[in-house]
Amino acid sequence: MTDMIDSAEMQARRRYLLTNLVRLGSLAAVLAGLAMARQVIPGPTMLGGAIALGGMLGFFFVPALLVRRWKSQDGKVEK
Repeated sequence: MTDMIDSAEMQARRRYLLTNLVRLGSLAAVLAGLAMARQVIPGPTMLGGAIALGGMLGFFFVPALLVRRWKSQDGKVEK
């Protein structure tokens, strides 16, 4: 019984860590894109804006999509 609880707890910890890493990576993409758009980092301005926009979308939507996928894998689909 405790092995099952430990396994579920470890899975929850991995998922939590992955969700936060996705958010941190997205935040880094936003900052890099803004720096490129402002010409702090050399590169095309439009590319910097696209990277920043992609980072924002990733920050808000990818963690929610991951949670939805995990719930469907666990057999707990919510709509």
